[in-house]
Formats: sequence, C-alpha cells, structure tokens
Amino acid sequence: QGPDGLLYFSIGDRGLNVKTKEGKKLFYPDTGAVLRCELDGSNLEVVHTGLRNPQELAFDAHGDLFTVDNNSDSGDRARLVYIVEGGDSGWRTGYQYGSDMSDRGPWNAEKIWHLPNPEQPAYVVPPLAHITSGPSGFCYNYGATALPARYADHFFICDFRGSSGGSGVYSFAVKPKGASFEVADGHEFIWSLLATDCDFAPDGGFYVSDWVEGWNLTGKGRIYRFADPEAVKKPAIVEVKKLLAEGFDRRPGAELVKLLAHADLRIRQEAQFALAERGPESIPALAKVAKEDKNPLARLHAIWGL
Repeated sequence: QGPDGLLYFSIGDRGLNVKTKEGKKLFYPDTGAVLRCELDGSNLEVVHTGLRNPQELAFDAHGDLFTVDNNSDSGDRARLVYIVEGGDSGWRTGYQYGSDMSDRGPWNAEKIWHLPNPEQPAYVVPPLAHITSGPSGFCYNYGATALPARYADHFFICDFRGSSGGSGVYSFAVKPKGASFEVADGHEFIWSLLATDCDFAPDGGFYVSDWVEGWNLTGKGRIYRFADPEAVKKPAIVEVKKLLAEGFDRRPGAELVKLLAHADLRIRQEAQFALAERGPESIPALAKVAKEDKNPLARLHAIWGL
C-alpha cells in the first residue's frame, strides 16, 4: 500500500488487457507494468510500463517507488528502476526473440537497458543501476529495525542465482541525482544463501527465506532471522511491535498526530491512514503539522493525509 492509500502491484511482460470497474479499457499486451487501485479494486490505472519481470515493489520514506527488473539472458543486466507516473522503461515482449537489428532487437541495439547514454531512445526512463543477476524479494528498512545504524534508509534485494555460494541479499541506499537518484553504499549484505524473499517483522528482525540449493524443487526450505544484538535493544522496536498489535482505529487523534513523527515508516503511515479515515475532523491537526512541524517526515505524512 502506497502513502496515498492505494494498492500498488506489478505484472510481468505477458501484459494485460483489462476492463476496469468503471468501464475503462487498459490495453498493454506486450509489456510488464506497475498498476494501482483503491483497496476495493476501483479506479484501476497503469502507473509505469516497459518492464520485463519486475520483482516486488518498495517505497522509501519519502514515497518514491522502486523495483528491480530481471534481465532477458542476452548480455543485458538486471536493473534498479525508479517507478514514475507515466514512465516507460522500454521493454517489449517481442524483444525476447530478437530481430534483424540484433539479438533482442532494439533492447540491445539501442542500448535501452544501459545506464543513461546518448544512444537511448528519448522516451525511455533509464535504469538507476545494474544490480543482481537473479532479483527476487525486495524490501526497505522501515526505520525501527534491529539492524546497525549503517542500514537506515537502505533497500534489500535477494539475488537468486541457483547456487547458495553465489547468492544472497544485496543492500543499497539511493541519493538524489537531478530529478532522479543514484545508488550509494551498494554491497553484499548477507551472502552464501539462496535467498528468495526478505522482509522486516514487527519484532525488528530481518527475515530471509532460503531455497537451499539449485533451481529445481528441493522438498525443503529454511527461514532465517537476522538481528544485531545491540540494535534489538532499541525501545522503538518494542513500541512498534506493541502499536502494530493494538491497531490505530481507537487511538485519540492527538496521539495519532504525534505518531506522524515516529521513527518507523509503518507507524507513521498507519497513523496517517487512521487520521485520514476520520475525515474533516482531522483537517485542522493535519494542516498544523504540515505547516509547522520541524520533522520533515511528519510534515510529509500530514500532507499525504490531507
């Protein structure tokens, strides 16, 4: 769920041909895409196209959306993609089969998958970086988690390569670069494990699912929990677990307003949603935070809530 309260999801390059609840035709038969809709399925719309096989979506603390798109096994690289409204990353299903132009057609010949360069078509939103060989599960550090301070505002992407020795979880952050971003602090975070998915639990731990070995069914699997012994002592982690378990619907408005400045993205967002759900009665408090609060993240959530 995005900061706007909408449900975001992706589809691979089998494409889509959908008639929405409102009768609108969404026809993208030859490309992967990111879509969004209300939680009841209404107002379905396409956000970003030109993807091949996007592996999960992850928002950062400022509401920017990213995915890692898989390669086509033709010398191209898996790509970190900044998902922007109306953006096109350039992939089309037919490129998988090549053309007289080259293997994979324009995808290789026009350097569509490359980092920004003068030879790319002007319509393409170029990738931010080439990371991983087999992108799988993807997540973002919510804030109050049991990892060292280095991993604040970091993303985590599973790199599944078929063998445990060459696979693991890659971590990185992004920093602004013009109207887009560039990767910072990219490195192998947890390695020599055939990771398929990862996420943070309410207890602050970083959980990773493990395929064990190979591409075929193994009949077994493992789930690991990683936590720094010092970081796990942070009071905010205990608070997150308690707040998420109790819920937000019955909390006083004044408490919800304070939680807009919480250290954890999950708590800030739940407080924002709860205030927005209460309608006009929340407007004065949200407007005050949006105008006056010294915490920029609290101001962001107040604006989104409004």
